[in-house]
Amino acid sequence: MKLRTGKSRAVLAITGLVASLALAGCGSDEDGLVSEDGVLEIATIAPMSGPSAVYGESMVAMIEHLFDEVNEDGGVEFGGEKRELALKVYNDEGTPQGAQAVTRDAMDDEQQVIIGPFNSGSASAVQSTMGQSEAFWLLNAAIVDGPTKNDNVFRTAARIQAYNEPTIEWIKAHPEIKRVATITDQTHTAMMSSQEQFVADVEAAGAEVVLEQSAKLGDTEFRAPVSEVMKSDIDLYVLRMNPTESGLITKQMDELGGDVQLIWSAALTNSDTEVMFPDTSVVDGVLRSTPATGLDTLIADGNPMAQALQEALGDQTGGYGAFTHDTIRILFKGMEKAEEATVESLIAAMGALTADEVADVTLNDYSAQDGGLVFKDREVEFDGEVAIYRDGQGWVRAE
Repeated sequence: MKLRTGKSRAVLAITGLVASLALAGCGSDEDGLVSEDGVLEIATIAPMSGPSAVYGESMVAMIEHLFDEVNEDGGVEFGGEKRELALKVYNDEGTPQGAQAVTRDAMDDEQQVIIGPFNSGSASAVQSTMGQSEAFWLLNAAIVDGPTKNDNVFRTAARIQAYNEPTIEWIKAHPEIKRVATITDQTHTAMMSSQEQFVADVEAAGAEVVLEQSAKLGDTEFRAPVSEVMKSDIDLYVLRMNPTESGLITKQMDELGGDVQLIWSAALTNSDTEVMFPDTSVVDGVLRSTPATGLDTLIADGNPMAQALQEALGDQTGGYGAFTHDTIRILFKGMEKAEEATVESLIAAMGALTADEVADVTLNDYSAQDGGLVFKDREVEFDGEVAIYRDGQGWVRAE
């Protein structure tokens, strides 16, 4: 598979094979999707190094676990036949430039089923390449608007509203919140593009946004903005940042003696929280406004599927384990529904999937959209939640 226009160049990629499947030297069918040995190679673009590497590593661990499961049963049904799966990983280092480079590599490798990119900035940077390609793309985490305008790009991740709306509903339910401050990651495309609407929604909910601060991925010093918040009689400080930066803000607030209520727009697992906060009392009472990207609140609710995944993968489930699990399970359902093992048939099958058909295999509850379908304009719909960290218990849904 090549781009419809232009010439691509090769760059380094990380390659992983599931179940030790040797692909070298294998011919492929006329569509280039399935090898002569019946192996279907699926690619993923993920940050395997850099600040976001923890997410890429856990994402790959979940995909490999699910691929191993179906391979033990002969593979996934696709086009009426069982196909064993192999995974090839392209490391974009979590940057737009890296994504552009490895996407060109994936085009040279003629990849036709691609999961990712993971980061919103990366997905935005290769949006035009997605549309020019003949591949099927599936976004499992990136929430930036735009890529799914291409008819070959689907998204199983919640969009930015599932991160913003729980905070708005929390403010409505707590009229004592009058003064709000925000700090937003300048490098997070979806957060930045929704900032103006988010502020308008906060004020429509009855609170005043007193401060709008900004920072960027990789920043480590937040004492100045934290001090400004502490001096401004703020009731709620919304950290529209990635987990590492949100954790640093939380620590520096504690060091400066602040007691402002924090609400994160970032997910962090219980185990990662314990690593980041050796004294977990520092994060006790912190709120989190996200969809269920990871397993922790699902496990706390007694979800048996989430509990089984935790037992199988442990800390490797990561902050986006639930999203990645659901992406792969929905992809499998689309493959089972496809009449042929082709990109065109897969796109048609994914668009025809109903919410009922995926309800028993996903962790999140995907709402039925027009005609009962799970996708509308290649986007899904499900709600976010407000969780709270309880020292000694972990992240649980807030009442």
